[in-house]
Amino acid sequence: MPRFLIPIDGSDSALRAVRHVINLARELRERPDVVLLNVQPPVPVKDLMLEGRPSEIHRLEAPLQERGAALLEPPAVSLKAAGIPVQQVVEIGEPAPSITRTAASHHCDLILMGARGLTAIDSVILGSVSTRVIHFSKVPVVVVK
Repeated sequence: MPRFLIPIDGSDSALRAVRHVINLARELRERPDVVLLNVQPPVPVKDLMLEGRPSEIHRLEAPLQERGAALLEPPAVSLKAAGIPVQQVVEIGEPAPSITRTAASHHCDLILMGARGLTAIDSVILGSVSTRVIHFSKVPVVVVK
């Protein structure tokens, strides 16, 4: 069974990648298994310096994990309704390295991602995250417009 990774940031572009996979799955012999990934920004260094004891890291990251899980739920529901198995993963860190690392650790065959993220800077060009993922990924990357 092929395994696809779809990074989700809540943008329309990311949701188009989900719809693309649902449509593509209808034409494949085998239904893909999908890993949905949301990457939350790291806890600000100033917060770590003030409360950076190891026991505090979990408390600081918990709201980020919750926010990421909430963003993954709607696309997960859509994929499950189409009969596509889904895993939901929330990572905290920089987007491009987190995406490529998750693709490797979950043995994904393909990364499908939106062309543009939520930030204004990313909408000027193909998107710095997309470009970096294409450059560093060891598996094929499909950028959905």
